[in-house]
Amino acid sequence: MQSLPQRLSLVTQTEEILIRGIRTGLWQRRLPGERPLCRELQVSRWTLRAALTGLARRKLIRIHHGRACEIIGRIRPLAPPARPWRLGWLVAERLEELRPHTILMIEEIRGQLHQAGGEIDLYHRPKFFLTDSARPLAEFVAENPHDAWVIGSTTLPMQRWMKQHGLPVIVSGLHPGVELPSMNLDYHGAGRHAAGVILARGHRRAAVLASNRGLPALHVGASELARGFCDAYAASSRAHLEPIVAVHSGETHDVCRILNRLLDLPDRPTALIIGDSATFLIAITHLAQRQVRIPQEMSLIVVEDEPYFSRILPPPAHYEWPVDSFMSHWLRIFRKFRDGSLSPDTCIRVVPRFIVGGTLGPCWDKRS
Repeated sequence: MQSLPQRLSLVTQTEEILIRGIRTGLWQRRLPGERPLCRELQVSRWTLRAALTGLARRKLIRIHHGRACEIIGRIRPLAPPARPWRLGWLVAERLEELRPHTILMIEEIRGQLHQAGGEIDLYHRPKFFLTDSARPLAEFVAENPHDAWVIGSTTLPMQRWMKQHGLPVIVSGLHPGVELPSMNLDYHGAGRHAAGVILARGHRRAAVLASNRGLPALHVGASELARGFCDAYAASSRAHLEPIVAVHSGETHDVCRILNRLLDLPDRPTALIIGDSATFLIAITHLAQRQVRIPQEMSLIVVEDEPYFSRILPPPAHYEWPVDSFMSHWLRIFRKFRDGSLSPDTCIRVVPRFIVGGTLGPCWDKRS
């Protein structure tokens, strides 16, 4: 039979209050007399005596008639509340510029960590991503102590400094040759797969639009995407021309400038691999202004996922990153970090799933 919820009796509640008072040191050797206790606890003498009998039965007190009860049992004192485990999360973009999926993921992780006794502090500090100097980061970390940090794709010298100084950090976007715990999207694998999809549809010339987001160099994800695509293109017998890697700042005018340059080439690409959703929106609208038909004249693949993709016509061919798997990996890393069992060479790569959309079609270029 299923157990039913029980209502605690007044006697039981009185016992618990007395035990709590003994445990916290409110009463040392003896309890107060019956009259003062009844007034303090606002219970009847009958209720108090029943509670005292229960404590005596548990050998916590000895009842003396006519005298205050003697405390004889040792009760382990209450452990101080555990300090919340604090995680600092550094981002280069302003909070209002973060991708919807990134915000949802951070908030979900925040809720999960809160249940496990942890907290997340989110910081927008672009200067840590714009320079090779680690001094500002060192000063910030010293002034804002946290148990661990999550930092996105910084420069190689910055990541080397983190390793050298033993910063408790989990990196998203790890440079090759650096040994730090990292959680990465498999951009290299996505680039190789995208090349195979493009080549299978007869596209002999393609371009990768990679954003450096205003940073000194391509961030690790964009660099891995371009490298994976170019490697697969170079290894294929169906590729006749090398792909183009076009780097832009992410600003609208710069993306449009790059697109105009590509469209004006005598042997212009017939497929674009776009690294982020913001650039995809700029590209699809600019191509419409240039009267380039999609996918008849230009195929598009975007290596990100957004909730609003289902409302775009034609729906974009894109890579869907498994959010549930992504969050479970993050939480597992955080728990190991807190327990001290996380290996410094832990490197998790999350593999995306390709979604065939209406922006992908065969190449109709007669020169192919």
